[in-house]
Amino acid sequence: MKWSAVQGHIVTGGGELVACTAEGRDFHKEELPHYHLQMRSTRKQFEAWLQDPRCKSDLLCGCWSRPVFAGGWLHDSESMTEAFNLQTPSLFIDMRFPVDRPTEHLRQAGSVEACTDEELMQLAQQHCFAGYSLPSKGVQGGLDADKPHFTRHHIIDWNFHPRFLRPRPNKWWVQVSPDGQSFKEFYFARNALSLPVYFEQWRRREGDSGGLKYLAARREVGCPIEAAAQGREPESDGLFIIMGNHFAFAKDRAQPVPDFSFASVSVRPVMTVAPRNTLMSLPVRPC
Repeated sequence: MKWSAVQGHIVTGGGELVACTAEGRDFHKEELPHYHLQMRSTRKQFEAWLQDPRCKSDLLCGCWSRPVFAGGWLHDSESMTEAFNLQTPSLFIDMRFPVDRPTEHLRQAGSVEACTDEELMQLAQQHCFAGYSLPSKGVQGGLDADKPHFTRHHIIDWNFHPRFLRPRPNKWWVQVSPDGQSFKEFYFARNALSLPVYFEQWRRREGDSGGLKYLAARREVGCPIEAAAQGREPESDGLFIIMGNHFAFAKDRAQPVPDFSFASVSVRPVMTVAPRNTLMSLPVRPC
């Protein structure tokens, strides 16, 4: 499980993230990645954003790989993680896989039920989240006030459970290379040395049409509360994106999500996966 531990260490700056940020002072609760998911307001809110030109941006349109990910004195690179970040002016799907995971061997099992416990743990070594990237401006007077900011709101997330919510926004500011082939992502929060908690560099993948040709679609599903009241299994949410010659499909896990009542700390439920960077089934509920 070392790969997931390293990813978590980097994104929190080695544990600095919570200590250097506070709700109300540095961010609002509405910016948290699962706020609208918890409120079951993602469809209504996303539709409102889509109708507002200020809430869409083609600055980062494309399919991106990730050469560098660093924070908390650790780093990750393409030799350790393969990333596929498909971003439209609004919706996104972001997937990451450890390079040394025995994916070809795992495919031969044919189903999750046929996997051993060890194979299931290997299969769980992946990250995926999908939703809406909302553009914004930096805080007036801040160090990054003149930089474009983005806050991601998740509808599907490998690391979501209603009992163990992510306490800080998925919010960052960017610098785009002059040729548009790369961009740098800096977390909005800074540590005691005034440095961003983590840093990522993204590189455009060949065949993404330069971010000019894309399609994004979200599955229409019924209300999960009504389905439960009627004794029906809730439909799974889903997001499908085509970007040039690349595509990704993220699908919600069947409901209900296990309660994990025995747990007192954050738990990351096991995911089920089909062929790499094409299909994922993840533990969140539709809304």
